[in-house]
Amino acid sequence: EAANNSDSSHEGQEEHSKENASSNAACTEHTSAPNDDGKSHELSNLRLENQLLRNEVQSLNQEMASLLQRSKETQEELNKARARVEKWNADHSKSDRITRELRAQVDDLTEAMAAKDSQLAVLKVRLQEADQLLSTRTEALEALQSEKSRIIQDQSEGNNLQNQALQTLQERLHEADATLKREQESYKQMQSEFAARLNKVEVERQNLAEAITLAERKYSDEKKRVEELQQQVKLYKLNLETSKQELIDYKQKAARILQ
Repeated sequence: EAANNSDSSHEGQEEHSKENASSNAACTEHTSAPNDDGKSHELSNLRLENQLLRNEVQSLNQEMASLLQRSKETQEELNKARARVEKWNADHSKSDRITRELRAQVDDLTEAMAAKDSQLAVLKVRLQEADQLLSTRTEALEALQSEKSRIIQDQSEGNNLQNQALQTLQERLHEADATLKREQESYKQMQSEFAARLNKVEVERQNLAEAITLAERKYSDEKKRVEELQQQVKLYKLNLETSKQELIDYKQKAARILQ
């Protein structure tokens, strides 16, 4: 518009100059030839200056259009960079949430493994107590058998005493055998239960170890992904600052040109 206004003003000035020249020529037909040559030379200079001004205005218009196009492209790149930064922020928040969840899972699995280790230690202690009890009962049975042998050897002292002692010994022996059988069955059952529980605990412990390994692997992957995203956002920020600086330079240059 400035260029068009300038052209219009120059054209108006040129027309006005022509009209003035024509009127001056009409009014001063009786003037001398040297004056007509001077006016023609001045009119040619004005036309040349007008043409130069037009060329300069056209060049300024082209440069302004180029600057506006570059400013528009820079603004589009700036908008794209902002969108990428917002997307990275969303991904970073999601990665942080997943990392916290994985850490919580690792902590829970570690606590569960510690509890299983405590249960395993208790079961081992109970198994040791059962072994000690079985040893005590076995020693008592051996003592009873020794007493039986001694009584049998002493049966020649008297039939009545022998029969009575033998009967008492047999009763005690039967009781001891019954007690021993009960204790053995109880020990076998306890041992079976302990083995089953031990296998279960071992399976659970192995599963927990695998889960912890998987969680740690996921945590490591998420950590690497977060580091990569951080590198990307640094690059985006650098590009964004460069685009902003270029846009500021373009605006300053355009402002200088407009001034």
